[in-house]
Amino acid sequence: MKGTHIIADLYECEADLDNPNIVEIIYKYLVEEDLANILRYEYHKFEPQGLSAIYFLAESHFSFHTWPEKKYVSLDYYTCKQDFDVSQINKYIELFQSKNPIIVFTPRGTLNKFSFKKYQLPFTKI
Repeated sequence: MKGTHIIADLYECEADLDNPNIVEIIYKYLVEEDLANILRYEYHKFEPQGLSAIYFLAESHFSFHTWPEKKYVSLDYYTCKQDFDVSQINKYIELFQSKNPIIVFTPRGTLNKFSFKKYQLPFTKI
């Protein structure tokens, strides 16, 4: 199954990375924007700070981990949706208020075909 794998390192985040409400906001993004069918999700709040969450999707998975003390978020999103719009990643950059996002888009399930696509912030569909 062909898909898109997005790996994001979000640096210099200004959002409250210790706020568990982020988990619900992302849930709403995924459902309301028709990006995914969520099968279930789990999250953990670390002490003294930090969050990790994973959403099990019919289309694959979405996860993130926060390090508030570093103002850093690690995000991993794999989808098999054929009509996935890469500009959707902008919502997560904005949510976490990252001033320095580094994003990698990798095509999956394309045996012997590897291609790079060029994007600029904010990401737009090509």
